[in-house]
Amino acid sequence: MAPLTVQAEKTKLALGGLKWYDPRTLDAGLHALRQDFNLPFSVPGGMATYRKTLALSFFFRFWHEVVKELNLGTVDEDLISEIHRGISSGGRDDHNPYEQRVVGKQVPHLSALKQNTGEAEYLDDMPRQDRELFGALVLSAKAHARFEADWTPAIGPGLALGYVDVHSISAEQNLWGSVRKDEPFFADGLVESHGQTIGMVYAETALQAQQAAKLVKITYEELPFILTIDEAIEAKSFCQHGRMLKKGIAIDGSIEDAFAKCDKIVTGVTRMGGQEHFYLETNAALVIPHMEDGHMEVWSSTQNTMETQEFVSQVTGVPSNRINARVKRMGGAFGGKESRSVPIASICAIAAKKEKRPVRIMLSREEDMMTTGQRHPFQARWKVGVMNDGKLVALDADIYNNAGYSYDMSGAVMDRCCTHVDNCYEIPNVFVRGHVCKTNTHSNTAFRGFGGPQAMFIAESYMTAVAEELNMSIDDLRVMNLYKQGDRTPFLQEVDEDWHIPQLFKEIKEECKYEERKAAVAEFNKTHKWRKRGIAMLPTKFGLSFATALHLNQAGASVKIFADGSILLHHGGTEMGQGKALPQHPKPN
Repeated sequence: MAPLTVQAEKTKLALGGLKWYDPRTLDAGLHALRQDFNLPFSVPGGMATYRKTLALSFFFRFWHEVVKELNLGTVDEDLISEIHRGISSGGRDDHNPYEQRVVGKQVPHLSALKQNTGEAEYLDDMPRQDRELFGALVLSAKAHARFEADWTPAIGPGLALGYVDVHSISAEQNLWGSVRKDEPFFADGLVESHGQTIGMVYAETALQAQQAAKLVKITYEELPFILTIDEAIEAKSFCQHGRMLKKGIAIDGSIEDAFAKCDKIVTGVTRMGGQEHFYLETNAALVIPHMEDGHMEVWSSTQNTMETQEFVSQVTGVPSNRINARVKRMGGAFGGKESRSVPIASICAIAAKKEKRPVRIMLSREEDMMTTGQRHPFQARWKVGVMNDGKLVALDADIYNNAGYSYDMSGAVMDRCCTHVDNCYEIPNVFVRGHVCKTNTHSNTAFRGFGGPQAMFIAESYMTAVAEELNMSIDDLRVMNLYKQGDRTPFLQEVDEDWHIPQLFKEIKEECKYEERKAAVAEFNKTHKWRKRGIAMLPTKFGLSFATALHLNQAGASVKIFADGSILLHHGGTEMGQGKALPQHPKPN
């Protein structure tokens, strides 16, 4: 519920003097616990409803176990029986009757065996360079504050050799960003997020650098802060974005005209929190300066070598053609290293240029989670118009995401959410508005799905609400409203002859015996009051290209064929940990 242990004072008072086995004791305890732990939706960490339910569930389970063990009455065994699961296992069928010589053939990943045996080399496994220094970031301990930094206590024998901060580069060099240059590498007298970078110390060893970073004296003057979407809406704290999608009546008229023709109107608010990337390898960088022409070799655990090259060039004043940005592989990324890896490599480059020595840094797990952002929390306030037979007519929605203290890629994430909020359903009239909230939290960033998963969660939320309002099967509602060839999405993209979802839906439903399994679930739920099962089948929409940044829809490769027949391929992709070693079977003689 919170990082501190507290007593449930109201619950203690409510239970005093009651007989434990009386069901009214259980009711009183649950009611009082709801008052003791009434978490708001804006609680840091999110999942307020889940956390409240978990606390109540512990009490609920404990009450029944006491009644059972002390023979105070009878209880449903489902309430106290442990759920035991065996060790999970999996298998793989390598047979593909349609495989060709190359296409369709299951080929082991080139690095799979090395990754499975531990031989694969990641950035921090690279051998130490001659005279290499280690960096440690100095991070803000406040969400929003003015500050002054005293670096003197951190500099000395056995501690840091030096530091870099806002005074190490010019004001123009200090700003960066994937879309808008609105985020400083180093805070300049003002921090706007807990964990924002103030500077970096560097030392002969990583332990010395980490110890020195803790000794830097930062004095703060705290300022009011905004942490949640609700707080941002109330304060009208938004990044400039202003995108909207219109379809049907909404293009030239008012969406309200479409709602006037509906039999029923359903409204709701859908909320979802953030999600930590939690890749196995935290962000890391190694910058090796070379004396000749100021050339720099930049190794980074990044998904974005181009942006790394661009901003290292900016902060060092070295032309891009002398910055060799390199990445061999990452131990996971999921989008967390698309942009947030860039400032780490750039700060190392500033220190490397200053000392003319290699500088390496690898964030601790705590530092990484504090600084590198998450999947965006979202909130949607929607209104859906529908006919009595379940046919969707109109959708009006305001969608908000929590960008954090800088823009990063929050606008692009919002754009993808807006173009996916219909999922696979034809809604003739749509008016969707996207709002990017500016708050005093870490800058949220790319995460696998990039707004698409949030959009589909919103879509399935309003579809469920409509099904409940009409008292009809959610499965029937989904199938009835699937797109057909010739329909247009809210992005005004035409659904062409490649649209196969209705056919796939029908075939999968038959192959997996969905109706039989659905009936079995219903029967189980009838006979089990407390344990429940569920089953669902729904379509999934995800765009495969960049609709709002067309210049990104390109790729290139360089292929070199050598005299011995071997081939060297250069491409712009990065290795993020995909692939798995296949079992190696001996070949027959």
